[in-house]
Amino acid sequence: MRFGILGALALVACASGTTGSDVDASSGADAFVPADSACGALPCNAVYVARTGADNSPGTQQSPLQTISAAITKAATFSPPYAVFVKSGVYPESVIMKAGVSVHGGFDDAWQQSATVTTEISGPSPAVTFDAIQMATALESVTVKSADATLPGTSSVAVLITGSMMVELRDVEVLPGMGAAGLAGADASMAATGGGGAIGTRGCESSGGLCGGCNRPLGGGGGTSVCGRTGGTGGSAGHGDSGGSMGLAGAGPTSGGAGGGQAGAGTVGDDGASGSSGAAGAGGVDAGLFVGATYMPSNGFAGAGGTPGNGGGGGGGGGGGNDSCDSYGSSGGGGGAGGCAGVGGGPGTGGGGSFGVVAVDSNVSVKTSVVTAGRAGAGGRGGLGGGGGLGGTGGAGGPYGGSGEQDDGGNGAAGGRGGDGGGGGHGGGGGGGASAAVVCVGTATIAIPNTTLTGGTGGAGGASSGMAGMDGVSTRAIGCSFF
Repeated sequence: MRFGILGALALVACASGTTGSDVDASSGADAFVPADSACGALPCNAVYVARTGADNSPGTQQSPLQTISAAITKAATFSPPYAVFVKSGVYPESVIMKAGVSVHGGFDDAWQQSATVTTEISGPSPAVTFDAIQMATALESVTVKSADATLPGTSSVAVLITGSMMVELRDVEVLPGMGAAGLAGADASMAATGGGGAIGTRGCESSGGLCGGCNRPLGGGGGTSVCGRTGGTGGSAGHGDSGGSMGLAGAGPTSGGAGGGQAGAGTVGDDGASGSSGAAGAGGVDAGLFVGATYMPSNGFAGAGGTPGNGGGGGGGGGGGNDSCDSYGSSGGGGGAGGCAGVGGGPGTGGGGSFGVVAVDSNVSVKTSVVTAGRAGAGGRGGLGGGGGLGGTGGAGGPYGGSGEQDDGGNGAAGGRGGDGGGGGHGGGGGGGASAAVVCVGTATIAIPNTTLTGGTGGAGGASSGMAGMDGVSTRAIGCSFF
């Protein structure tokens, strides 16, 4: 297979028209230039590359250039463009192909093409790019390796072909690197706790003559809340023959306790209802999608937030007393505030993919080649949902003021406890990245005569305490119609 170019270059021929269904460098730019005895079986009117060369050299067999990129640039200055011939070795660069400039590797030190030596392009993703190529342009007898992706969720692509109609890969080995793992979702913190209700005020004597005097005992304040779920204020105490006041409702609403009748105790305020937990976010699916030449990983979704607990109702005030002297009962305690809602956990992001050849709106022929995808990146872990805040405790009813003060006045009741906030849902894990030998986007088609396509390993789906991401797909091809 490595010797297919030599016979074509030995012919003196005029270029004939080529079509996207018959892309062959031997009928394109290289075919203008015959072999020259001074250059062995190869044309002298060409550009030569060797690892021992220098990019300020003329690019001949005797004084080759050092990089394939410099050789392509030089070859494109001729009309018609020259071909590029490359000795064996590893060339650490990303190569951008130019229309009509075909690159042929696999040459030994004597400039003989040999199946026992390897020319390797090893560069950042994409290692080789064809863009807007409308002349027959080939890459032959070369191994193409793209580096592992490093930024979270990014992909490794060995060969990228965009907007090109006359591209041929012949006798190549294509080995993309690994996709990068996605990011873990943020863990949410526990929500704010509701404040406790205040204790009620003790009872006291308040009458004319020889009896003592005092102000009416007011109910304990409701617990405060940063999320608006305050507790109800406790009911005020009754005086003499009058009953105590009902405790105020907590936010939600939650009923306060009834006041006690004359000389009677108040009723405890109702406890606030707890909030609801948020739903878990969905995990990412097994394959992202391409937007043009860019692979968009499948991210998980954030968990939903919970709802806050309701505030507790205020305790009812105690009824008044009238034994000898009139007195106030003690007042009710304030209701505890509701706990705030937990925030949902952050989503894990999807893993990057590993793709051998990605063709976008292009016609491509991949002949007698091997394309093997690598390992895709794992999806990121879904973040933990934040716990709901605890509800505040209800304040105790006011203490008994003593037989010399409160006398037979009733005691106020405790406020109700605030409800706990609902926890946030856990974030979904990111989907594992896809691994595919070839990918077709838009109107792209790929012919694969005598070519082996092998998917690599799809990325593992991101874990989650809720919904994990799916493992990424491993496949020969995504979106391709082979012809």
